Amino acid sequence: MDYPFPFQHSDLHGRCADELLRFRNASNIDLREEMTDGWLSSAWDRASRSEHYRQIGEFTRSKFDSINPTSKKTFKESYTAFDAADVTSIIKYYETSGTTGIPTPTKRTFEDIVWNYVGVSLLWGEIVDRSDRSIVLLPSDIAPIGDLIAGCCEIIGSAAVRCYPFTQGIVSWDRMEILFRNFRPTVIWCAPGTLLQFTRILRQRKSFDDIASSVVKIMLSGEVVTESLKHSLGSWWQADVYNASYGSTETGTIAAAGRNGRLNILEYSFLCELRNDNGEVTPLEEGARGELIISSLHGFARPMLRIATGDAVSIMAPESGLYTLEVLGRKEEAILIRDVPYLAGDIENHIYKIPDVTGYLLDMAEGSVTRVIVEQLPDGSSTDHIMRHAARILGDAGIDLRIEVVNQLPINTKSGAGLKNWKRSNVLEARK
Repeated sequence: MDYPFPFQHSDLHGRCADELLRFRNASNIDLREEMTDGWLSSAWDRASRSEHYRQIGEFTRSKFDSINPTSKKTFKESYTAFDAADVTSIIKYYETSGTTGIPTPTKRTFEDIVWNYVGVSLLWGEIVDRSDRSIVLLPSDIAPIGDLIAGCCEIIGSAAVRCYPFTQGIVSWDRMEILFRNFRPTVIWCAPGTLLQFTRILRQRKSFDDIASSVVKIMLSGEVVTESLKHSLGSWWQADVYNASYGSTETGTIAAAGRNGRLNILEYSFLCELRNDNGEVTPLEEGARGELIISSLHGFARPMLRIATGDAVSIMAPESGLYTLEVLGRKEEAILIRDVPYLAGDIENHIYKIPDVTGYLLDMAEGSVTRVIVEQLPDGSSTDHIMRHAARILGDAGIDLRIEVVNQLPINTKSGAGLKNWKRSNVLEARK
């Protein structure tokens, strides 16, 4: 099979692309299952070299199906027990942001990186091409997301510049304006919170129209991204907006956007399953909803077999040969609104339907939210207009909240890029 990208960086890049495309293009379910079992068997063998999986024995599919999922908490507390690669093979070191606890060290081998980057590039390359200029407003220090995007842009052949706006001493909002004018990017890679903040700043400076004029695509990553938020950002920037990827520092990229505009599960990189409310682990199925359980098919530094992500997801029908998913939020971040539980995605999808809203805070008292404070876009809709639409939209959704509109929310509700905890950033709890 011909290599699908302009430059082949190594023989491994070519082999990965060949195998992954063979899987994706296969209409024969038996062939897909055969390839998955082959990859899973190799992953099982690598995992058996780690302390955690040392006693698993020889691979059989029935043995795999009998594994109880490892909780995210257990994984993070004993991450070294999952290490399977010799220290000399490690070429990248990252750490998680620590928004859900202590930062977790994460290592990568050359094989980890190539399998991940090629798998993601096969999908991103359906959106971004060699004619594009990519500007990356996501962190490169400690976190892997900046390296991932830059690496995939190299594979795809898209020119890219990194400029995370919170890199102290290097990048500022002023410097970013100059960079946008000089580089004229066609693609922005960014976290939703960061782009909302940048949008507000540009509107306040009256420079938004000029800066936004070259942008035609926005690739969001790092936080929950809802359809209503994508619609708002797309309307303001006059660009196509995508939820670029889903994954974590520990796992790598589990799903990525393709030409269909949805998050396509990398079924050629992960065996994904769902755990329902009864604790049963089941295969992916259209319409299913539950906690995502993942097994890495191409993990080398730290192979994973049935790791619980802690994230609630909804599964949609396969498109372009792969199941698609919607990320609903972290299970532990569910909150009560008038005693009804909501996940981040459920709440945000309603709030960002309100016109010209760039952020919000949920005011919690005695364990339940009673008030929402929304932030209005500079030079956008009037306060009265926002209030009327907010009352109608939330009322139609059965969400009974007192509504307030403000010009500016605290800075910690923005920024994002995987550096904030949704609940801590968007929920204001009364002090005891």
